[in-house]
Amino acid sequence: MCLLLLMGLAACSTKKNTATSRWWQSFVTRYNVYFNGHEAYKSGCLAKEEGNKDNFTEMLPLFTVGNENSRSLGSSDFETTVTKCEKAIQLHSIKRKPAVSPNKRRSAKLRAYLSRKEFNPFLKNAWLLMGKAQFQKGNFLEAASTFSYITRLYAPEPAVVAEARAWLARCYAELEWFYDAEDVLSKLQRDTIPPGLNREVDATTADLLLRQGLYDEALPYLERTVKAEKRNRQQARGYYLLGQVYTELNRPADAFKAYQRCLRQSPPYELAFNARIQQTEVISSQKNAKKMISRLRRMARSDNNKDYLDQVYYAMGNIQMSLRDTASAIGSYERGRAESTRNGAEKGVLLLRLAELRWERKEYDKAQSCYAEALSLIDKENENFALVTRRSKVLDALVPYTSAIHLQDSLQALARMPE
Repeated sequence: MCLLLLMGLAACSTKKNTATSRWWQSFVTRYNVYFNGHEAYKSGCLAKEEGNKDNFTEMLPLFTVGNENSRSLGSSDFETTVTKCEKAIQLHSIKRKPAVSPNKRRSAKLRAYLSRKEFNPFLKNAWLLMGKAQFQKGNFLEAASTFSYITRLYAPEPAVVAEARAWLARCYAELEWFYDAEDVLSKLQRDTIPPGLNREVDATTADLLLRQGLYDEALPYLERTVKAEKRNRQQARGYYLLGQVYTELNRPADAFKAYQRCLRQSPPYELAFNARIQQTEVISSQKNAKKMISRLRRMARSDNNKDYLDQVYYAMGNIQMSLRDTASAIGSYERGRAESTRNGAEKGVLLLRLAELRWERKEYDKAQSCYAEALSLIDKENENFALVTRRSKVLDALVPYTSAIHLQDSLQALARMPE
């Protein structure tokens, strides 16, 4: 009995390439090592999705891994996935070509099959999963190397190559290698895209175009991507991003509807709150604007929003600015500044707006304090960081003189008054 078992195992060895050995190695790969790796991958994706903290003051990245603050989430699970996939490849790869009778006619299909470099029919899934785990972990260069290798290893299998190219372009976009990403996508578009891969290609294309600020071109790809999303949390986030894109394209009515669809997905509180805030900012008519200000005042009174008052009053100030009521807007911004309970990017954005208004009104002493406080709250990657730094330094040097002039003018005016 033992002898028969040993003979059976030898017949299923990776050193042999028969129908039996291919079936056995595929079976063991799928239900042993790969299964454990795939479970770890799903856990990592769930941890990243649930723990992600977006910066709502900026355009959201389409993929959560694009958010640097949340990139490390699920790392241990993704590392487990990579380890399991490497083990699957090491133990179950069949490189040996199958024996073919010299008398058998070699059709085009057979020649294509024999040109393969890997004969374990399931191992392609381990290769793709490994690249995806590296991507989700934030190792974009490593993931790009894996997907690039897959396109060469599985060159005779167009469906595998197409999926690898979609993810390769995604890696290049994260690395900001936009030309390389466009080149990969153009090669992908030349071939027939497998039906099950359309959403991946749409998402990759949308992400690439959004990163380049090509919102009009990205819009149809993004719309299809969001509609095809099956998970409520991610679809809600997608609709929020869609609302941001509509806003950039000056389509406020469509933006309002996108934020409304976001709210229908029952998103987490912070996402729902920001969607409501954004709805107030895309209202254009004076009648609706006054209604939204009333709505924001109710939000400000709610205990649930006590940690978000900077955003509430910032939105209120923006609406008042649209009504050309600058004095009320400044009052709202100042109240948001005073009642803010957190020192985050949201308060930084409010301070920048307030500082700009003070600067324009030549209230340099008040602008100085706003710029100085904002400087500690905005990220160095922010497009306004250099301007804020420069103005802050200018005001630090200027304000002592303007304050002295103001004081002297006041004292002299007082001295000239009658007893």
